[in-house]
Amino acid sequence: MAQTPPCLLFIPVSGPAGAGEFYRCQNLAAAVLSTARQRGLPAPAMHLCVSREAQVTQLAPFHYHSLSASPTRCSGEIIALLETLQPQVVVFDSSARGDQIKAARRLGARLVYISSRPNRRRKGFAWHKLRHLHEHWVLTPPQAHQLTPWERFKTRITETGVRFFSALMPPPDGQRRQQFLQSSDIPGSGYTLFVSGGGGGTINGEATAAVFQQAAREFHQRSGSPTLFIAGPLASIALENGTDRLELPSVPSETLSDLISGAQLVVTGGGSIVQQCLTLGTPCVAIPAGGKDQPARLALLHRQGVIATSPPGLQALVTTVLEVSQDAARRQELVTQASEQGYRNGLEEASGVLLEQLAGRG
Repeated sequence: MAQTPPCLLFIPVSGPAGAGEFYRCQNLAAAVLSTARQRGLPAPAMHLCVSREAQVTQLAPFHYHSLSASPTRCSGEIIALLETLQPQVVVFDSSARGDQIKAARRLGARLVYISSRPNRRRKGFAWHKLRHLHEHWVLTPPQAHQLTPWERFKTRITETGVRFFSALMPPPDGQRRQQFLQSSDIPGSGYTLFVSGGGGGTINGEATAAVFQQAAREFHQRSGSPTLFIAGPLASIALENGTDRLELPSVPSETLSDLISGAQLVVTGGGSIVQQCLTLGTPCVAIPAGGKDQPARLALLHRQGVIATSPPGLQALVTTVLEVSQDAARRQELVTQASEQGYRNGLEEASGVLLEQLAGRG
């Protein structure tokens, strides 16, 4: 009789305005399967929850579970799914309802919580949640890769493991990037990449993807430089290519890593793509384009000298991008500052930890 494979369930927040957490979990799921193959281990069954409102790309061989809303707003559905799947490991990404956590522990699952924003970090270290977690992973710039005294006191009592990561993303592949771009006018490197993130949300009342698309087109018109625009999976806008200008609806996560690594400059919103740029050593211009925490986060990174920023208006953004794209010394300084601060990709480490958790050894 065939043995049932171990089950890993990812519960990221998701919705019509953003899907960064969902794609991070999908990247983790792919990395776990890859690491299991490399180690000659049986492939775990990978399950991901996602809101029906989130227009995301679903990949084989993962199992997807459609929810009526983001997991934070449908605990009944999550608990029923937990009882049906009986997962060995559950990963909560920025979603940590107490009743869901308690239900998962009651069923014997090992729990990992991922936080990538200060308010989510605080919630993950709350007593009533922390005592149920096996690990809390904090995604944050390297300067914040340390526990506060209060967090350290709590984790000593709860014995919750804490890991710090700068980013969790597929590693880039230059040859794969060359193959992806070979049918277009865009060179294999040295282009300017505009990508707001998921493509949802608004900037000054206008759709975020539309603002970035307009900025990409005007930048290309004024500079003549090869320009690539990615609308994002949540966007709904018409696309049009031109000479040395390519517009794409969305790309897989590994392709996004490839394209970021080959760009001379990335123009993005204030979400997880900023961390990816800093980790891959690609200079970026970033503007607030989503969460309430983005203005403060970007202001801090700007003060640290690792990114360039701009007011969120179209003309201000284009002007800033033109200035940075024409200043090689400034771009190099941004890269140097980020490198000195120690940004790194933790996907390989994280996938190995999840396999250990599945084996009950974490």
